[in-house]
Amino acid sequence: EESLFLYIPTLNRQISVDLNGETIFHSSARTLWSGPLIGATVLLQLPRQALKPGGNELVVTLDAGRFTLPSYLSRLYVGTEDEVAPNYKLRTFLEDQLKTMALAAHVLLGLGITCTYFYRPKDTLFAWLAAMVVASFVLSIGMFVGSQPGLHELLPYLSALTPTSRFPNNSTT
Repeated sequence: EESLFLYIPTLNRQISVDLNGETIFHSSARTLWSGPLIGATVLLQLPRQALKPGGNELVVTLDAGRFTLPSYLSRLYVGTEDEVAPNYKLRTFLEDQLKTMALAAHVLLGLGITCTYFYRPKDTLFAWLAAMVVASFVLSIGMFVGSQPGLHELLPYLSALTPTSRFPNNSTT
């Protein structure tokens, strides 16, 4: 008999997962990229000894936190590793690795514009572009790592400076 896995494509808060009354998972800010604009992806192996023949009760508790930012938990999937692992790997690439690459491109673009400003200081266009890139980078990094304990106090201020926060809605009615 194959092991079963719980796959959660997107969540943006800490969760606790109980299977038949036993806590089997409690998430926390496991990576640096953990903030209100970052959704986490979870693939969790369900322990065989906690599974009962027939019906099982799976309880997912979502910690809303003390901020007024929206909480999001996507649809949950239970299946074998072969069924859920490909989607988990794709989601991890798109949500984690690609965002890291985009942030690195943001830094390179900022360095290029800032160097261009110092090369041509009388050109006001590059002064405004450099200021915009620096401000944008500070806001981006704050929203990406805002759930880290050391930066918790800055999160309400960074959220107020961000025009909108939107999370995908995958639910069907």
